[in-house]
Amino acid sequence: MIIKCSFSIFALLALFLIQFQLGTSLKKPPVEVSKQSSAVNLNENFAQFFNFGHGRLLGAITWVVTLIEGDIEHYNKKDSNSWMFYRFKSISIYDPLFYENYLYGGQYLSIVKDDISGASYIYEKGIEKYSSDFWLNYHAGFHFYFEAKDLDRALKSYNAIENMEDAVKRFPNLPTILAKLRVEKNSPEEAFIGLKKAYENLPKESYLRKRFHSTLYSIKAKTDLKCLNEKRTGCSKTDFDGIPYIIKKGSFVSQKSLSPIYVNRK
Repeated sequence: MIIKCSFSIFALLALFLIQFQLGTSLKKPPVEVSKQSSAVNLNENFAQFFNFGHGRLLGAITWVVTLIEGDIEHYNKKDSNSWMFYRFKSISIYDPLFYENYLYGGQYLSIVKDDISGASYIYEKGIEKYSSDFWLNYHAGFHFYFEAKDLDRALKSYNAIENMEDAVKRFPNLPTILAKLRVEKNSPEEAFIGLKKAYENLPKESYLRKRFHSTLYSIKAKTDLKCLNEKRTGCSKTDFDGIPYIIKKGSFVSQKSLSPIYVNRK
């Protein structure tokens, strides 16, 4: 009986030593779970109705935690949105006036996460609260045109800041971009008028005025030449510099080369 008991103890010790040796010598493969799969996001109804009057505090806490946990993993699925979108959306419910949530949240979703629909939602919601904010409209305009490929929404954001004080100083290319977007929207006359107004308010020797001149010349020439070559009435026969158009191979052309008048997308 004693021998059997001693053998059992010896066997258990041997098994324990073998298990310990295997446990220390074998390397377990690391288990990696993406933040998209592991992130915890609260239900919208909970965020809206059960914040117990502490929405601003909860919004600030959620913002800080989201920044700490933030990743750079691109979101490529088409079925839903990234985990960060749901965090930013919750913050907008906790504290609808949390400006940074819209400005920086929209940029992060658009540029870092590639969550285009999520960024569009955040920008739209932000502009509902801050419709006349320069930088929010500036970044939203860039997102809607270059990322979301939404020309109408991009024009709406850029139009909102066109006549703001120091708009051209803050965003020197704004008049040119607006003009090119309006041409793309088949509104060359509106494009020409808007850009000419900015052009006339600049010093004559400024570099920006020279750039605007090139775009204005091209917009007017392309509009005039189309009119002339389609043999319509009332067409202008001189370019932006007052130089007459000439005929080559049976068609009216300008005497100067024309620059592209569309915005280069990615």
